[in-house]
Amino acid sequence: MSLVDFLSRLHQNDGSNNHVTSAQRIREAIIIILQKQRLFGEVLLQLPRENDLQLPAMMGLRWEDNRLVLVINPEKLANVRNDELQSLLEHEALHLIWMHPLRYASYPHQDLVQIATDVAVNQYLTEPPQGTVTLSQLEKALRQKLMPKLDSQDYLNILEQLPAEQQEKLHQPGLKLNGGKQEENATADEVKIADT
Repeated sequence: MSLVDFLSRLHQNDGSNNHVTSAQRIREAIIIILQKQRLFGEVLLQLPRENDLQLPAMMGLRWEDNRLVLVINPEKLANVRNDELQSLLEHEALHLIWMHPLRYASYPHQDLVQIATDVAVNQYLTEPPQGTVTLSQLEKALRQKLMPKLDSQDYLNILEQLPAEQQEKLHQPGLKLNGGKQEENATADEVKIADT
């Protein structure tokens, strides 16, 4: 029996509460990521984790006491398939590897930073996580082709050069920039906090 089979069987037999289950699922996903993408796995192993039932997203990065913490909402994570969880963790690892939280910590337009960094990161993933912005979604919203695999700062410059009305359209509830996961009644602040 392989390690992956063992972890899968362990996960199926677990009947404990959401907090324990989410922690186990995160550990299992990181082990699988270590086998596929060692750098991503090593980064994720070093990242402290905590649960927050008030987090409007499944997971995100948060600054606490001058360090980054991976914050997880175990209730939202309970409904995610294992492959989606791995994709989301790889997404977070790339944000850290490219130092997005540090580079843009005090940037004035955090909503645009979120879009630009997601677009940059998701181009390097086999399957971008739902709830994050892809290059094709951004191109569709802007109705223009963009150069692939640019740095997040390049995408951010493009977004900042848009007229204010067009920037505002990127955040309208009807626009499916985030893979269709945004709730229609979510406030702009909730959406901004939800993603990394």
